[in-house]
Amino acid sequence: MKPNPEGLAIGIDIGGTKMLGCVVDESCAVIDQGRAATPTELDREEALDVLEEFVRSLHELGKQEVGTIPVGIGLPGMVTLDGVMRFSPHLHALDGVDVRARLSERLGGVAVSVGNDANCAALCEALVGAGKDWSDVLMLTLGTGIGAGWVRDGELILGAHGYAGELGHMKVDPDGLSCPCGGRGCWERYVSGTALERLVQEAVDRETLTIDSDPGEGIGQTVKVLAQRGDLVAKGILDELSLWLARGLGFIVAMGDPGVIILGGGLTDLADEVIPRVVALLPTILEGGTIHESVSLRIADFGERSGAIGASLMARRSS
Repeated sequence: MKPNPEGLAIGIDIGGTKMLGCVVDESCAVIDQGRAATPTELDREEALDVLEEFVRSLHELGKQEVGTIPVGIGLPGMVTLDGVMRFSPHLHALDGVDVRARLSERLGGVAVSVGNDANCAALCEALVGAGKDWSDVLMLTLGTGIGAGWVRDGELILGAHGYAGELGHMKVDPDGLSCPCGGRGCWERYVSGTALERLVQEAVDRETLTIDSDPGEGIGQTVKVLAQRGDLVAKGILDELSLWLARGLGFIVAMGDPGVIILGGGLTDLADEVIPRVVALLPTILEGGTIHESVSLRIADFGERSGAIGASLMARRSS
């Protein structure tokens, strides 16, 4: 790699619908950023074309030549330890692709680091964000689905194959709603932006809820305002989201006992309504009830940038 006197790195967070790329300095400050749509409807080579062009555009934003700064990419799915996207419920074009090798080849041999998108967000928040004061940090990203990453003593817990943290696909209702992963009753079907849109649309179709915008367009804030005004249907939607979130957190706390759970993603717009509900529910779910130490819940410090900044940290660690 050519000299990098600025100490910069590029991090890209690829979500279910959009990509956010950041040019990040050594202090984790974002000096520039870009956005693009996730190439969900393209074939393999077309999707790689989009990713390559996005990486190149971020070099241009940072006023750097390709090859001068490390690149990290967080992908939405099962990513192996050596950078192969084994499976993604939301980006099937890259299923089975060695993304690290293919992008490196397209970029002239540049070292590219690849990991799971939620793992990247967890790394950011654990090292420099809301979890920096804890040694055992769980990060949940509540967006199109649920992503998760676990950091212990500054290192990601990746598992034997790299798939640790696919908590959105815990089966909380085996006979429940179908999921893009091919299963049924996955946790993210009940606690995510997609779940919120479904609950709102069902209420609209029943004519029990009236909203001024299309579901999915600022819908979280709309439901929150309606609930705060006393709308019983809106309150019921928040109660249902909170119940499913608490149930999943109960499984996770019983399994791993994290010191802090950090919430990120678009659904955190509802945090001031949902978190108190979850805190009240957890003692009814956890072993020991009120005897169990309270679970610390925090909102991500870096918001939607957590994944991209974490990807840049991953790239810097590997360079």
